[in-house]
Amino acid sequence: MKQAIRSLVRKALRDQSGQTLPFIALAMTSLLGVGGLVVDVGHAYVVRSQLQNSANAAALAAAGLVYTSTTQPVNTIVEAKKFGDTGPQGTGNPVPYVIGDPVVSTVCVNMLMHNGAQCVQGVSAPNAVKVVQTAKVPTFLMALFGVPKLTVSATAMASMRGASLPWNIAVIIDSTGSMASTDSNCSNLTQFQCALNGVQVLLQEINPCPSGASSCTEATANVKISLFTFPNVLTAVNGALPVVNGTAADSIKDEIACGGTPATWTNYAAQPIAAPYTLPVPGATLPVYSSGTGASTSAPSTYDVGLTYLRYKKVVGSTTTTWDATYQITPFLSDYQGSSDPSGLNPSSNLVKAVGYGTTPGCLTYTFGIWGKGNGSGFGNTYVASSIYAAQSALAAEATAYGGQNAIILLSDGGMNASYYGYDTNNTNAYGGSDSSNQYAYAQEFPSGAANSEVGPSTLNNTPSNSSYPVPAYYTPATSSDSTVAYSALGGNGKGSYPDWYDQCQQSIQAGQYASNHSTTVFAVAYGASTTSGCVNGWNIGITDTTLLSTVETGATVGYNLSTLSPCVEMENIASGLNNFYSDYQQNGTYTNCVDSGHIAAIQTGGLENIYKAIVPTFLTPLLLPSNAQ
Repeated sequence: MKQAIRSLVRKALRDQSGQTLPFIALAMTSLLGVGGLVVDVGHAYVVRSQLQNSANAAALAAAGLVYTSTTQPVNTIVEAKKFGDTGPQGTGNPVPYVIGDPVVSTVCVNMLMHNGAQCVQGVSAPNAVKVVQTAKVPTFLMALFGVPKLTVSATAMASMRGASLPWNIAVIIDSTGSMASTDSNCSNLTQFQCALNGVQVLLQEINPCPSGASSCTEATANVKISLFTFPNVLTAVNGALPVVNGTAADSIKDEIACGGTPATWTNYAAQPIAAPYTLPVPGATLPVYSSGTGASTSAPSTYDVGLTYLRYKKVVGSTTTTWDATYQITPFLSDYQGSSDPSGLNPSSNLVKAVGYGTTPGCLTYTFGIWGKGNGSGFGNTYVASSIYAAQSALAAEATAYGGQNAIILLSDGGMNASYYGYDTNNTNAYGGSDSSNQYAYAQEFPSGAANSEVGPSTLNNTPSNSSYPVPAYYTPATSSDSTVAYSALGGNGKGSYPDWYDQCQQSIQAGQYASNHSTTVFAVAYGASTTSGCVNGWNIGITDTTLLSTVETGATVGYNLSTLSPCVEMENIASGLNNFYSDYQQNGTYTNCVDSGHIAAIQTGGLENIYKAIVPTFLTPLLLPSNAQ
């Protein structure tokens, strides 16, 4: 029996007639499954890598639009879709098998906050963009096992906190009397303080130094920023500080070193002394104050060193009096970041002292100082063109010395009203004051010419109200070496052409276009600009605009008059292009209709601060963040 069993087993083992098919089928099934997993997962991995590249590109492209977005970031979605959608807009970097649009959101990331501050949900403004993309990748072999598709996703985050690019930036702030109004859409602060808060944001967002450098100088910095205001500030008489009532008036110092207690609308003791509007020749190289004493360009104060200025002359017999004024408050600086202050700004920087930091207000204030006299606003009316030409001159010199691109950021309500005469036909105070001792009561912002210009103390009826005020009453025509246009040339280029008290809004547009045509990117920020009135010619003159000019709005030569040219249109056309024009149309909590349709969201969510943030991407490169950044 045992022998029979052994024989049967040997026979079965020797028999090869198809008995291995079940084993082979089982092995093949396993091999196909493993092979399908390798092929299909490998394919999905390749698509996922492409998807990550697409998400990265979308996030980087949309990062600059964070501050023009609301909680529904329409602008960022549109931009991101160019890089992550196979639809009509997906022309930038389409990835196969993508499903739906990229999921785009603006978020606040702690790692981007200053000095360890934390984001507060629902309160902190977003500072980064997050893009999530999903694709369903069809399978080849795995489909045989009931897995027709594999789902893959990619997440990317980016911000505009990358390396700074080489730029020289001139920030021009309107410091006339209208800026003293409170803005209920800005915590009931004055418009002037709101404007300075916006500049603080600009300084916080732009690292001036090359990537990896903890500090930099003017020669090594990528970004250098200079602060300008208008009207211009009186800096010197005969090369020394002006003396008013026996006290040396150091106007630039007052704009920087106030110790956190700036002058106010009614506190004139530390206000800078305004000068009549000086008139730089477009394209001229302005003289610069140097350090030291004895030279003709020596700074009257250490705070004036490095500033461009303009000089006029008064000649009486054999005696010549020189008078200097400047639109520039600080030279181009790169020391505004890099401190332990929670604001992220450097309290030792003169630029930061001027605009403020954290809870410390800036020293910069209204430029219509009376120096303890009266309650009028002096030369506090608005004329913009000359400040743009002065800023352009300084930018050109900076670029020649250190390289880089140039930019102007101008903030104003755009309402032009500088006067030929500073008093009305009844010889009453045109600035609203009633104090007869006000030394500016009858002063002129635009003198009539070199022979009979009244620009300092009133000489009406030969009875100056304050004869100790040092600004001379008469000026000879400026020479070419002064880099100024003589007052006798007012209107000499044709009525309404720079410099003139007629057509002031158009002259501002021409100045902006001049800067743009000379390789400067001009940003114009309209702050409560009117869409109806404000482009007047002098105080209560109201002459209709007469000149013609080409504007970026129409692209054609258009003749404007007071019924069509408004401060809103003026500010729009000062800008290099419509993408460089911003409007805070909810200034003072009222809707002015000066709506910038391209950046409305920024105004609705953050006002001036978000406008400045929206401008920042021009000067920086975008930066990818870890996809799990918190």
